Amino acid sequence: MWSDNLSDLIAPLDEKGQFCVYEVREMGMEKAIRSGREHRLPYRGWKAVDPTCRNHGGCGCCLKNRLYRTTKQLEKCAFSLKDAAAQEE
Repeated sequence: MWSDNLSDLIAPLDEKGQFCVYEVREMGMEKAIRSGREHRLPYRGWKAVDPTCRNHGGCGCCLKNRLYRTTKQLEKCAFSLKDAAAQEE
């Protein structure tokens, strides 16, 4: 809430002996939602159901999709190492 009283906005003195003027303009998330100032869209699809399915999440399906290229490269490297070991024998 805004105060018309100047003494609420001015702290006595800082380290240098000067007056400090500050304003508090914070709004909590609940208050922003109630007042209509928050415009975030609700989660849709699996993101609404499972919180681990959100961005950079750890659900099995998302993790597998996100690491698909990495797992294919690891399989390729493992196959080439195994093939090289077989050729040496």
